Amino acid sequence: MRALNILSIVVLSLSVVACTEPVEQPETEIPDLDINTNSGDDPECTTHSDCESRVCTDEGLCLAPEAVIYVAKTGNLEEDCGSFDSPCFSIQTAIEQSVPSRHTISIASGRYDEQIKIHSRKVKLVGDNIPILTFTGRGQQFNCSSSGSCLMDILDDSDVTLDSLHIEISDVGNAIVCRTSTNDEIFENQLTIKNGILMNPEDVGRQTGFGYQVSPDILVCPLNVSISDTLLT
Repeated sequence: MRALNILSIVVLSLSVVACTEPVEQPETEIPDLDINTNSGDDPECTTHSDCESRVCTDEGLCLAPEAVIYVAKTGNLEEDCGSFDSPCFSIQTAIEQSVPSRHTISIASGRYDEQIKIHSRKVKLVGDNIPILTFTGRGQQFNCSSSGSCLMDILDDSDVTLDSLHIEISDVGNAIVCRTSTNDEIFENQLTIKNGILMNPEDVGRQTGFGYQVSPDILVCPLNVSISDTLLT
C-alpha cells in the first residue's frame, strides 16, 4: 500500500510538470556594437571624392559636412550660405564666414572670376574636380601692389592652403601676392599649394612696404611656402 502511494505521488508530479505552461524567458538584446575593422594602417580616404563632404584630410580622414563651407556656381550670396545644400556663390563670402573651427572651404568645379582677400586667417581652399580660379579685372575691388591688381591677396599672419585648384591670371596683374600691411620685412604668412595647377611660377610674388618683388623662383611668397604635386604651366 505504501509503495502504491509513492507511485501515485510520482505520477501526479510528472503530470503537473507535463501540464505546466513553459515559462517564456525575456529575449536578451545584444548591443549593436560599432566595430571599427580598420586597424589604423589603412586610410579612410585617399582623395576628396572618397568623402561625402568632398574633403579628405592629410591624415586620410573624411571631414564631416558640417565642418566645411561650400562654394558652387549655383550658390547664393546670402550671409548664411555655405552649407552642403545651400552653398555660397562667392569664394570671398565663404572666406569671411570662416572661423578657426570651420576653416575648410570646398569649391565645386567651374570657373570663378573674382578677387580674393585673406587677412589674418587660417583658410584651406579645396577644389572639387579642379575648379579654375582667375581674375580678369571685372569688378576690381582693390590693388594688391604698386604694379596693379591680383587674384589673391594674402596679408598678415595668414595660414593658407590651396589644394586641388587651377590658379590662373590674365594680364591685369599677378596671381598671388603675399604681403604685410605695415612697412616691415617680417613674414608670418604660411602658404601651401598642392595637387593643382599653377599658371606660371612668376605669378607668385611678394610685397612689403618697401616695394613689390617678383622672383623667378616660386618659393618667395612667402618665405615659408610649400608646393607639392602641382603642375606649373
